[in-house]
Order: sequence, then structure tokens, then C-alpha cells
Amino acid sequence: MGSIGELEEWELWVLRVYFERYGLLAPHDKSDIWRYMRDLSFFKTEPTLQSLIDKKVLSLSPDNRKVRLTDYGLELFQAAVAAQGDWESRPVIKVSNLERDEVVIRAGETFKANRVLREIVAQAHSELCVLDPCISPILFDLSEEFAKVGVLRVITVDTVHRATVVAYTASRRQYPKGRDEGAWNGSYP
Repeated sequence: MGSIGELEEWELWVLRVYFERYGLLAPHDKSDIWRYMRDLSFFKTEPTLQSLIDKKVLSLSPDNRKVRLTDYGLELFQAAVAAQGDWESRPVIKVSNLERDEVVIRAGETFKANRVLREIVAQAHSELCVLDPCISPILFDLSEEFAKVGVLRVITVDTVHRATVVAYTASRRQYPKGRDEGAWNGSYP
């Protein structure tokens, strides 16, 4: 079973099934919880309650017969329920390819390259500098995404293909804002 934040899946399940039904803020008798969960064919009630007590999600009464949700436990429970609700409400779950400092894109991985490039552009707010010796016209097919970036700097080698130069020139004409700031060939200004 997996975990949701600091709560294990079965711990969250016990909180949702019993505590949400019988009251999050009220004290509950451990034997009532055990009996109810047994009727649902859940036989790990005692270790689950102990785990929740150890994690300070539940507080054990001085006589060791009752448990009550702590303020920390209530916040943790509400955060887990909210995260689950947020996940369930999304039509599509976005996956990021930029979880590392460096992403390797092999030859032929066009879809991955375009997706990574779109994510990089989406994160840029005022300036984007592209340093790449193998720049191609495909980069400038993303001109709409670049339009929101204030300054685009492209630094590459002198031997770039002519189609790339034409794509860059067309992109500069269509979206002129900030395009004159960069160097096409040569060093970073």
C-alpha cells in the first residue's frame, strides 16, 4: 500500500471510514472503532490506531481506552483529503520532464524534445537564452510560446543551416518585442 503525505493508505482509510462518519472532533472508544472496523473485515485496527498515535495524529486518553484527533492530525487529514479531491477534479494530470537539472534527449525523440522545450519556455518570465550548437527551425515553430518572453537570446555556431536562419528571421518579424537583444552568432551580450 502507498502513502498519502505522512499518512499511509490504510491510516487515511480508517480516518475516512470511522472518524469522518462518527465525528472528527469527538473522542472515540477504541473498542467501538475496533468492532466497527472488524464488521468491515478490516483486521489491522489495533496496529493502525497505534501507528496514528505514534505519528501524533491521534491522542490516547490517560486511561488508554479512547482516542481523539489532534490538531496536527486534523490538518494532515484535511490536507490529504484536499490533495485527493484536487487530483480527482483534474481532467488531465500534468507530468513534468524538468524534475532534474539536466535532461538528455536522444536523436529521434522529437515529441520529448518539444515537450521539454515547451516546459522551459513556460517557466521563463522575462528572458530566455538558448545556447545550442545544433539549433534547428523547429525551435522557432514555438514562436507563440516565445511571444510572452520579453527577451529571447539565441547563441549558436556560424555553420547553422539556412532554414534555421530563415525561421529565426520570420519569428523576429512576427514577434519583434525583445528580439534585438540577443546575438545570433557569437558570444552572449
